[in-house]
Amino acid sequence: MWFKTRVGLSNVSESFEIRSFQTATTGKWGIGAVSRYGPDIETRSFGRTHRLTSPWYQLAYFHDGPDVQQEIAAAMERIVDSIEAKALLCDLSRVGAAEAWDKQWTQIAWT
Repeated sequence: MWFKTRVGLSNVSESFEIRSFQTATTGKWGIGAVSRYGPDIETRSFGRTHRLTSPWYQLAYFHDGPDVQQEIAAAMERIVDSIEAKALLCDLSRVGAAEAWDKQWTQIAWT
């Protein structure tokens, strides 16, 4: 399935999980898809622990607030509806808040 987001398109064609999360540094909330076929291991070298994880696909970001859980639930319902309909594209380009994405992401002005 393709996900159309504020910052581009992500193709998640293998087994994946959709999860909501809150970032520890900014307190913003997000929805991401994580591949279940990637590594999820910890290694230790030179006295440090390193963690290798599956790739994440950022799908939406939200500002923290009293209604954030309802916003996330509505976005998750949209994803479920797309999966149940066997849609090729799930449009999340207007989900969440444009300002909640970090500046490193270039947003697309979809028409």
